[in-house]
Amino acid sequence: MRYLIFLILFSTLLVHKPLISQNPELISLIDRGDAFYKHRLIDSALYYFNLAVEIDSTSEEAYFRRALARSKNNDNEGARADYQNAIRINPKPVYYNNMGIILTLEECHEEALLEYDKALALDSNYVQAIFNKGISYHHMGMQEEACKFIGKAKEQSFQPAEQYYQQYCP
Repeated sequence: MRYLIFLILFSTLLVHKPLISQNPELISLIDRGDAFYKHRLIDSALYYFNLAVEIDSTSEEAYFRRALARSKNNDNEGARADYQNAIRINPKPVYYNNMGIILTLEECHEEALLEYDKALALDSNYVQAIFNKGISYHHMGMQEEACKFIGKAKEQSFQPAEQYYQQYCP
């Protein structure tokens, strides 16, 4: 099940692409970091994301991208700090969801549920948070609640939820 959680976390980089900055240098650094990230050259990606944060400490995108790379490097503490900075600048469901994933991986399930709830407060149909909330309930041994949320994600045709539901839910 850990693999499934990582899949949801790291696939968000490919889905979450809008750069709202008008600073061409910042955009260039983030694009370079993205290219290295996509080729799994995480240290190189971090180099560019660090530079992006240095030149614009108000860029939620720079913090978000660096958080993804830090997570990939198993630097959960650094990733949490970056997600908190991104949230401070502009709260988005993906930031809360990814914070929840990190907490789930660290087996802090009750804290993770709070993060998923924050994501869902911003977008009640955010399927990744619905699914991940179910996964946290599963890890807590609360199978009925897990299946309730996994079922909601399945209703939205979320493929990982369909697979999970077939395997664990009545």
